[in-house]
Amino acid sequence: MLVKLRSYLSDAEMNLFLQNIVERDIQILILESSEHPILEWECRHIVDADFCILC
Repeated sequence: MLVKLRSYLSDAEMNLFLQNIVERDIQILILESSEHPILEWECRHIVDADFCILC
């Protein structure tokens, strides 16, 4: 689990990181407190305060 990783990496760095994760078939959970643009290698799920998956 990673917290606020997007706050520390540029979009290009994050996309490269996600590409490596996908290519190595590693599953991770990244928690963010703010919304960022969706990247090419990103699979996003939004969860509300009741832990319901919105998308």
